[in-house]
Amino acid sequence: MSVELVLWLFSFASVMALVGLTAYQASSAPRP
Repeated sequence: MSVELVLWLFSFASVMALVGLTAYQASSAPRP
């Protein structure tokens, strides 16, 4: 595997994790 592919996968996973975590927190603890 090339370094560029690993970096792309890592960045993609980081973005997906951030979006998923934000959506989970927003759905589990709605703002008052």
